[in-house]
Amino acid sequence: MIKRPLQTMDSLGQEEEHALWRRLREEGDLSAREALLIHYLPFAKILAAKVYSGRYHDEFEFGEYVQYATVGLLESVSRFDPARGVKFKTFAGRRIIGSILNGLEHLSEKQQQISFRQRMASERLQSIRGRQPDGSNPDELFSYLAQVAVGLALGYILEDSGMYRRRNGGSYTNNGYEAVETEQLRERMRSLVDKLPERERSVIKYHYMNHVPFEEIADMLCVTKGRISQIHKHAIDLLRQAMKEVRSCDVAW
Repeated sequence: MIKRPLQTMDSLGQEEEHALWRRLREEGDLSAREALLIHYLPFAKILAAKVYSGRYHDEFEFGEYVQYATVGLLESVSRFDPARGVKFKTFAGRRIIGSILNGLEHLSEKQQQISFRQRMASERLQSIRGRQPDGSNPDELFSYLAQVAVGLALGYILEDSGMYRRRNGGSYTNNGYEAVETEQLRERMRSLVDKLPERERSVIKYHYMNHVPFEEIADMLCVTKGRISQIHKHAIDLLRQAMKEVRSCDVAW
């Protein structure tokens, strides 16, 4: 049997398609699988275009719709059994559309999480910055920048964000001592938070430990968002001063 080049197999006859499915299912022929994917890729793109045309927002590009449609097509080709007497387009259509919708939902959730974390980080930074020196006094400017950096570092420790660990979970040291020391620092921080004045303690716990934005904390405490920002800065300043007693860590110096 002479196989036609893959690039010319965008149009298949019924017998040719049956032969490809047989080779794929009975022999595991990967070239047959590739030919079927090429043949049905325009069908997947048509479904992607259909979903795209009915979109309610422009949050995602058309290419992302096609990407998830292709994923659905790959899964459909792998699972389709022509012996059941169902046409492939009937079998694959719902799966391809489902793949698009599920993929976009997960992508949207991920983007929302990223946006949420960026907003939280921006709120913290604006709060900690306070009044910035004009730069005429280098010592004053250095002290200001150091306080901002320390404030951000304390925030990372409070929410246990992994700032002091590698992404694969390993420690930056070989003997594990630094990981133990860092965990002790976190415990110390938690105990210091418990000693803060009531409002400062509430803001820190809501924001860092429960990931509540300033605006929602303001609603809960019946104050303005600006007031929450002030309380947050005061709380971080109090923690920074208290952490100077922890001689094993340079974060507050």
